[in-house]
Amino acid sequence: MPNTQPDLAAAIESRVVAALVADRISDQEAELLLEVSQRLGRDEFVVQCAWCERFELDGSWYPAPGEFFRSALVVARSTHGICPDCQRGVQARSS
Repeated sequence: MPNTQPDLAAAIESRVVAALVADRISDQEAELLLEVSQRLGRDEFVVQCAWCERFELDGSWYPAPGEFFRSALVVARSTHGICPDCQRGVQARSS
C-alpha cells in the first residue's frame, strides 16, 4: 500500500495557504499547521492532550487555535496523551 502522508501534507499546506490568504486563520495558526504538515511528510505523529486538546511540538505544548486547526489535526496522524499541566491536575485530584 503506498504512503499517502506526503499527499495529505501537501493538501493541508494548500488549505493553510488558502485560509491565510482569505484571513480565516492567523499567521501563528498557519505556522503551526505547516509544522504539523511537515511532520506528516516525515511520517510522524502529532500528540494532542486528551484533556485540554493542546498539542505538542518539539517538547512544547500549544493550544489548538481554532476549529480549522482542530479539523486539520483530526485528518492528520495524531495520537493522544496528556500534557504536563493536565497530568499535575489529575495527580492532585487523585491524591
